[in-house]
Amino acid sequence: MVAVMIRMKLAMFRNSLQGDYLGRLFWSAMFGLAAVYFTYHFGVFGNGPVLVNREKLALLYGIWTIGWIFGPVLFSGEDKTLLPEHYRSVPISSGLLARGLLSASLFGMPAFVSLLAFVTLVVYAVQTGGIASAIVSIPAVLLQLLFVLAVSRVVTGLLRRLVRSQASSVLSNAVVGAIMAFFVTGWFLLALDFGQIAGELSGAVAFLLNAVPTNWAIQAVDAAEDGRWAHALGYLAGMALLVWLLLGAWAVLLRKRLTSSAGKPRLRVRRANRGSVFRLFAGPVGAVVRKERIAWSRDYTRSGFVYFALFYSVFLTAYPAVAGIPAGLPWTAALFVMTAAGATANLYGADGSALWMSLVAPRSERADVRGRQIAWLIVVAPVAFVLTVATVWIGGQGWSLPLALTSTFAALGGASGLVVLNSVYRLQPMIDAHKRGDDMFDHPLSGWQFITVMLALAILVAPPFALTLTGLRLGLEWLQWVGTAASIGFGVLYYRWLGRLAIKKLEKSGPELLHLMLHMNKATPADSVPDSANSADSAVKPTVEMIMMRLSVADQFRLIFCGWIGMIALIPQGLVPLVIKLQGGGERSWFLALYMPSRWQWPVIGIMVCGGLLAIGYAVSAFLAKKKEVLKEIADRSAKT
Repeated sequence: MVAVMIRMKLAMFRNSLQGDYLGRLFWSAMFGLAAVYFTYHFGVFGNGPVLVNREKLALLYGIWTIGWIFGPVLFSGEDKTLLPEHYRSVPISSGLLARGLLSASLFGMPAFVSLLAFVTLVVYAVQTGGIASAIVSIPAVLLQLLFVLAVSRVVTGLLRRLVRSQASSVLSNAVVGAIMAFFVTGWFLLALDFGQIAGELSGAVAFLLNAVPTNWAIQAVDAAEDGRWAHALGYLAGMALLVWLLLGAWAVLLRKRLTSSAGKPRLRVRRANRGSVFRLFAGPVGAVVRKERIAWSRDYTRSGFVYFALFYSVFLTAYPAVAGIPAGLPWTAALFVMTAAGATANLYGADGSALWMSLVAPRSERADVRGRQIAWLIVVAPVAFVLTVATVWIGGQGWSLPLALTSTFAALGGASGLVVLNSVYRLQPMIDAHKRGDDMFDHPLSGWQFITVMLALAILVAPPFALTLTGLRLGLEWLQWVGTAASIGFGVLYYRWLGRLAIKKLEKSGPELLHLMLHMNKATPADSVPDSANSADSAVKPTVEMIMMRLSVADQFRLIFCGWIGMIALIPQGLVPLVIKLQGGGERSWFLALYMPSRWQWPVIGIMVCGGLLAIGYAVSAFLAKKKEVLKEIADRSAKT
């Protein structure tokens, strides 16, 4: 039965290599290989004595294990290819099912990437110069891999009820935000002396790293090198016993998962809070505010977008601050508002088919839009103001307070209008809240909407920010505070103006938006354009996702690859070293041009900028060409009908 499950896993994996899954697999592999590279770089090939490398390797193995443990919270914790429910009617024991699923999980991208990382143990054993330790390292690597897979499955079973909760949403988005921010500003940390940090670990921490099961494999290799074969075999036997115990625990969890009944749902009685601040908003607008407040507190997908924006913006400025560059701290609040706007720009799409309840109420469009704007501000604004004051104080940059407040006020007003305006003009259908799965890919962000909303918000913030910046440059404090006051006026203007545009659009195209939501919330076949796209209304024009699905797998790969490579070449490898050169030099970090001889630095920067522009230009032109084909096909179908 175990062999059958493995063949099923391989067959399903082979047949799913297309569309969005292929692109997701590619980027997962890229991130995984980057993590493997850092494991080899810091754990095996670092400078210093072998003992230092050993301590760093122990720490890195602990990090890999933590990654597998928090995987359940982040990506629903289990491979959706083979689920235990698929074998509910098969007459096999829960123990055999656990062994089969664990064996099948070895044949996947996460397990393969982890195996590459754990092979560092073999390299470490060879580095010590002993054949005995190299021999012991081979079964130790396999047991290490089985251990992290087994502990991940057990944690998944224990946290199944926790996954759909606000607590897990905070935790998972903290991990996502930290990882995403690391790929933007994490390179500042490369200037730190990691060898010295690892070498200065206290004795208690070093003992803890060696005692936990995640590092028993390293202990076995060291024991074999020293000739302590009893200890080496004891560590290997302990890991095998631990894997067996974890499999037994998972089997128990699987049995309860497949045999437990749903039972009667618990009724929760809530008392009306007559003193609630939300009762200050009377009338239809207040009703929408209260409804949205409940939605934000109960829908962990919605709140997860805000959690992601918070942690992403905090880590984005914290990484340089840890490296001794706190200049970005005062802008944390503005980055949070801009990221939250981009992440929640599909506000109406998050309602799913519940949009009909807003449309059937006569003349409710204004109250619905304004209520959503106020509720969004209630969720985001308090956090933004706390971040503004806290980061200015922590960074010790009091001079930046007027600029920070200006950007925060203007961004809040502009964002409260853009989130509703974008969601009615560029609605992206989402699965209804009660039907969403735990996988974060069931409700992904639209990257194009995310970027364009942030850029639009940056343009809206620019006028009052320029006024305050002028006061700072001229040394006129009164002008700085005039700019801050002006940002409040601009924010109110953006709130009312953009909200009014959203109200008019909802009044005009509400039924079309509902039709789009009902008929396009499933994946669009790659060989057809949905009938809803034949409408001339802008609400049902082809989306970015629809156009991407019309591309072949090879074209999708080329477009995404060129876009990302172009962005990397243009900004971090081109424009950033250009600014560093213009400022007279600085930390070389990972900028290729700054490692070149002086006479080659400017040519390399020029090559990076030109190459990045060409790659981005190719990606954009390919996308626009396919969009033109889709629009022509829609026009032809409309003409025939």
